[in-house]
Amino acid sequence: MRRTLPPEPWSQVALWSRSVAVFAAIVALLTVLLARLKIIAPVSALASLGAAVAFPHLSTYSAAKFAMRGWSEALAAEAARYGVLVVTVIPGLMRTGSFGRALVKGRRSAEANLLALAASLPLLTIGAEGAARKIVQAVEARRRFLVLGIPARLLRLTHALFPGSLVGALAQANRLLPSSPRDEAGDDRMPLPAELFRRGLARSVLTALGERAARENNEEPIAREGS
Repeated sequence: MRRTLPPEPWSQVALWSRSVAVFAAIVALLTVLLARLKIIAPVSALASLGAAVAFPHLSTYSAAKFAMRGWSEALAAEAARYGVLVVTVIPGLMRTGSFGRALVKGRRSAEANLLALAASLPLLTIGAEGAARKIVQAVEARRRFLVLGIPARLLRLTHALFPGSLVGALAQANRLLPSSPRDEAGDDRMPLPAELFRRGLARSVLTALGERAARENNEEPIAREGS
């Protein structure tokens, strides 16, 4: 059976979007840094757990976040001579409510359901307001590195101590993730908003916190707004 790439392909669009994610952040941080050099104030660089552990199904995303983390840490060392503190932030799964706007393809319902649940469960995610408070506290304490959320800390520690074992475990977990029908049927459908394909448990009390975050953070999908 001919195998092709998973639902997030190494396409020109995917690579371009990740490049924009990196370079847009670099331009924004440099702009802030130049301003801070005049008043010697801290700068915070927000990356992702994908900058500490590379996850299957998120290959180009992880590549962009690894680049962001590396640049942020190098910038922290370079800016220190001018008295400017750069805080590198590695958040775990953020409960912002944006899962409904994510674009999915392949087995769309399975992808959308998994994303909605993973972005909503309280023990797995951290709220945006709580994360913001911890970032401010880290800046005030002049910390150079911050990891948000217990799951993120455990994953980062596991990766540091047993990188090969963790990659092996992620390889096994990847077998359980939704595969693309393109593997069998040559499916090349365009990605669409996940909100259109949520079903069952992904529209239950299990996603209530994520849906509330969407309302609070103005992240309600257009599909829902028009219904």
